[in-house]
Amino acid sequence: MDKTVLRNKLKLVNWLSGDPFFLQHVQSREFITHSEYGMLKSIPVAQNQVIELLDIILKKGEKVCGYFLEMLSEDDVNAFSPELRDWIKTVKNSDCEVFLKEKKSLLVQRVKHIDLIVDDLDLHSESYGSIRAEATDQNKMRKLLDYINSKTIAERLVDALFKYESDLMNDLCS
Repeated sequence: MDKTVLRNKLKLVNWLSGDPFFLQHVQSREFITHSEYGMLKSIPVAQNQVIELLDIILKKGEKVCGYFLEMLSEDDVNAFSPELRDWIKTVKNSDCEVFLKEKKSLLVQRVKHIDLIVDDLDLHSESYGSIRAEATDQNKMRKLLDYINSKTIAERLVDALFKYESDLMNDLCS
């Protein structure tokens, strides 16, 4: 969970800094102490508040990061940012691998920007070459999904899918 927060920190700063009540959500769930809350409130720039908050959450470890991500999936917390709402649906318990397995047939059928997605994944050259060698987008996507063998790669793939296939991902997550 902490890797998910860390890797998506810039996006989270962007999404969360626009919500004037976000610190209230965090404090009400006791993710931060009263003194941490006071320190965060004293920071005048919203983006800097969120950066500092995320650093505090990250220091508290995997478990708190997991609870933090669960909180982000709640409608009253993510209502301020449609992008956050769409993204967090894929992160539920950081199990992108399960999401990709459950949606495999739809992803194979509907992903159109496979080459751009593969470029973002930083795969080994052998894997990259075997995906590119496939004749159709469907076969490329099948081959790519076969190479998903870790949470990190699965999370990168989901991020790339949101980047290049946002309409499809929004459909799959709703």
